[in-house]
Amino acid sequence: MTEKHRKSWTRFASIAAAGIVSIALAITGCSAEPSPAPPEEGGPLLLAADNGSPNFTRNFNPFSGSKRTMVSVIYEPLFVVNSLDGTMTPFLGTEYQQPDAKTIEVGIRPSVTWSDGEDFTAEDVGFTYNLLKEFSALDATGVWQYIDTIDVGDGTVTFHLKEGDVPAASIVLTVPIVPEHIWSSIADPVTETMEDPVGTGPYTLGTFTPTQYTLTKNEDYWQADKVAAPELIIPASNSELEIMSKPYGWAYSFISDVENTWVTARDGNRYWFPPGGTVSVFPNLTKAPFDNVDFRRGLSLSLDRAKIADLAEEGYVEPAGQSGLLLPNQKDWLDPSLPDGGAITQDADAAAD
Repeated sequence: MTEKHRKSWTRFASIAAAGIVSIALAITGCSAEPSPAPPEEGGPLLLAADNGSPNFTRNFNPFSGSKRTMVSVIYEPLFVVNSLDGTMTPFLGTEYQQPDAKTIEVGIRPSVTWSDGEDFTAEDVGFTYNLLKEFSALDATGVWQYIDTIDVGDGTVTFHLKEGDVPAASIVLTVPIVPEHIWSSIADPVTETMEDPVGTGPYTLGTFTPTQYTLTKNEDYWQADKVAAPELIIPASNSELEIMSKPYGWAYSFISDVENTWVTARDGNRYWFPPGGTVSVFPNLTKAPFDNVDFRRGLSLSLDRAKIADLAEEGYVEPAGQSGLLLPNQKDWLDPSLPDGGAITQDADAAAD
């Protein structure tokens, strides 16, 4: 697999748990017939990246809970946060500064156009954030719990926070930006499905049916030279059986015994485990006995995390610690004073006490 293809496939990778519950799969070669051939270089890419229930609804509202998964390559935020290591990459924002803990100043990328040809401006950014303030149901990441006010300047947007909170930038700056010239006329953006989306991203909506839709490369995209696939094809059904039998260029799925099933199914099959999260238990602290801190400590000590990782996740992952960090990716953020790096070993006797 070339580096060019590796980047194009992993760009659309799903974020899985650190007790991994998905596997990103890349098909990079083919075996003799009758096995289907892999995608050709420079050709369309067949993706298992969205699921119908069982069919697709035409919903490309980036703020909707039932939106199509691939809406993320139609709309863009100011910055994209790499969930593997926390780094922030500028997209519609060029840079940001924090002159103090309550202020985030963002430079807005010039010479960007919406997919309908209209110019993208700082006013679109201000409009989007104020839209989330006016219609709080759209504010899925809760950015307005951090933001007090927003100032829109000539090519800049300044966020004034309610209180000093430097890490808030990684949340505040990741809202998908929508065009004011279209969304300002929508009466109810909460229920709007936006069947014909207009974004600044690398792809635009091509064909759409309840069983499959396509995305076409946006030739006017501000970094179009980095977009390898001219078209993405996304079927509604992508079961494990179909992933095993059809020429998907990229897919994500939990596959049991991946080495002896997926890897041996066809020459060139590859897989990758992205450490994108932790499998956690969140008790309701308002209900007994979970409102008792001693009970919660006992519950934590009673869990055999190593056994859970080995049996429930087939040994694909290591037990997660209590820090919530993705290790070893985020080890630089780990408080060195945290005992055992946050790992808790089962202690049945202590749990009983």
